Amino acid sequence: MTTTASSNIKAGQQSAQKVPLGATVNIPPRRLDFQFDDKTTTRYFYDNDPFLSAFWLSLSALFPEGEAFFVDSVRHYRKEVTDAKLKAQVAGFIGQEA
Repeated sequence: MTTTASSNIKAGQQSAQKVPLGATVNIPPRRLDFQFDDKTTTRYFYDNDPFLSAFWLSLSALFPEGEAFFVDSVRHYRKEVTDAKLKAQVAGFIGQEA
């Protein structure tokens, strides 16, 4: 048995994707490791603008708390999920964001 998942598609492309029920959805956790060159990194990284650089840094500082909130919310309800594909997506989401 299959279920149909639709997505935004361009004209001429297939309109739906067949996903077998109980299929594993692979959302691997990513480990990010960035290397920065001190010679090319400027103090005000966003358009050399101190205000916009501070704005984006502040917004970025709030993201971890928001991501933790979303993970906790999904984790709270995951026992109520019965669909196998959605369970796999929930596990992938928690692994990716945690």
